[in-house]
Amino acid sequence: MFAGVQLEDADLIADTDALLYVKVRGTQTVQSKYRLEMELMKSARIRGQKFERYTRLYGFVSFQPTRTLLHITHIGTMEVSLKAYDK
Repeated sequence: MFAGVQLEDADLIADTDALLYVKVRGTQTVQSKYRLEMELMKSARIRGQKFERYTRLYGFVSFQPTRTLLHITHIGTMEVSLKAYDK
């Protein structure tokens, strides 16, 4: 479970849903710097654009001693920079 997503671009805050509901697609084994494929569990508004349920998201995983970090780089074909961490 990831606690939250931090928006790096202040312009995104007004046009992006506060919470994105995603799940990992299939079974994936990850290591640091591995790409993780996910999908939206609910429709979401990001940068003012609506993305339907099942839209794919891609991000990269990294680890700290007591934390798992996720940097989401793409939603569908749109480039983004979203960060989440485990709770």
